[in-house]
Amino acid sequence: MSPLLIASLSTFAGLFLLFYCGNRLVDGAVFVAKKFQLSSIFIGVAVIGFGTSLPEIVATMTANRSGNPSLAFGNIIGSNIANIALVLGVGLLLMKKFTPNKDQIREYLIMMMCMWFFAFIILSQGEVNSIFGVALLIGLAFYLFAAHQSGKKAGFSDTEIEEEVNLPSKPIVAYSFIFFGLVGLFVGAELTVDGAVTIAEHLGVSQRVIGLTLVAIGTSLPEIAATFASARHGNIGLTLGNVVGSNVFNALGATGAASLVRTLTVQEDGIANDLFVMLLLGFVVSYLFLVQRPHTKRLGVVLIFLYATYIACLGVI
Repeated sequence: MSPLLIASLSTFAGLFLLFYCGNRLVDGAVFVAKKFQLSSIFIGVAVIGFGTSLPEIVATMTANRSGNPSLAFGNIIGSNIANIALVLGVGLLLMKKFTPNKDQIREYLIMMMCMWFFAFIILSQGEVNSIFGVALLIGLAFYLFAAHQSGKKAGFSDTEIEEEVNLPSKPIVAYSFIFFGLVGLFVGAELTVDGAVTIAEHLGVSQRVIGLTLVAIGTSLPEIAATFASARHGNIGLTLGNVVGSNVFNALGATGAASLVRTLTVQEDGIANDLFVMLLLGFVVSYLFLVQRPHTKRLGVVLIFLYATYIACLGVI
C-alpha cells in the first residue's frame, strides 16, 4: 500500500473520529449543563460552541506540537472562514427569514472584535508566544463569564437545545460520552494531522493550504451538522450562536492553547491574505444586522459563492 494512500486513509479516519466524537461530546456536555441548570444561551454559545470547536482546538495544538505552525494557523483561519461562509451560508439558504435581536448583534460584534484582535497579533508580531496566548485565554474566560451572565437574565429553556442535540437518557451515558469523546478527539487529531502533513509533502502542497481546506473543513463538520439540525427546525439563532461561539473559541481558545505548547510562528506570507478574507467575510455578514429584513437566501448564495471562489484561488479546485 502506497504511503499516500495510507496517509489519505489516516486523514479520513481522523476526520471521522473528530466529527463523531465531537458530536458525542456535545451531547454529554449539554446533558451535564442542563443538570446544573445552566442557561440556554450559555449552552448554545459556550457549551455547544466549545464542543463543536474542540476538533479545531485539539488539531491546532497537535499540529503546533508536531512543529507544523502553518498547518495550525491554516486550520484556525480556515475553520473561521468555513464557519462564516459555508456553515452560515448553508444555514441562511435553509431559513425563510431572519430578524436579529440585540443579543445576537452583541455576540456577532464580540466575534468580530476577537477576530480583529487575533489578526492584529499575527500581523504585528509574526508569532503568538505564551504571553499573548495567556492574554487570549483570559479574554476567552471573560467572554464565557459575560455569556453566562447574559444567559442568567434570559432564563433557562431546553426547547432550543433538544432540537440540536440528542441528549443521553442517563448520567452514566453522558459522562461516558464526555470521556470517550475527549479521547476520540485526541486520537482523531493525531491521525488527521499526521495524514495531512504526509499528503502535503507528497503532493507538493503547502501545509497552509492543507490546513485551510482539508483539515479546516473536516474539523468544521460538527458545526455543519449542528447547522443542518438547527436550520431544519427553523432556528437560525442557534446556527448564528454556534458560528459565533466556534469562531471565538478558535481565535482565542485554539490559538491561546496552542501557543502554550510552543510559540506559533508565521512561516508563510499567504496567511495575511487569508486573514483579509476572514475579516472581509465578517463584514459581508454584517448585512444581516444592518438591514431590518435581510434577504437571507440571497446572502447565503453570496457567502457560498465567495467560499467556492476562495477555495478555487487556493488552487484546490
